[in-house]
Amino acid sequence: GHVKVIASIEDPKVIEQILKHLKQKTAKANAAKQRELPPERAPPLTPSLFDPSQSRLFD
Repeated sequence: GHVKVIASIEDPKVIEQILKHLKQKTAKANAAKQRELPPERAPPLTPSLFDPSQSRLFD
């Protein structure tokens, strides 16, 4: 589609403040996301009872 520029920010101080704010906001969001995720763990070492390819029950 058609895009029209209606404003631009040219003051380096203002640009720096905006970028600093966005970096802080991103860092906070990433930290919050890390808190929401469960801790990583390795898969179980024992064969699964529900997967016939890994269980001797179906031999």
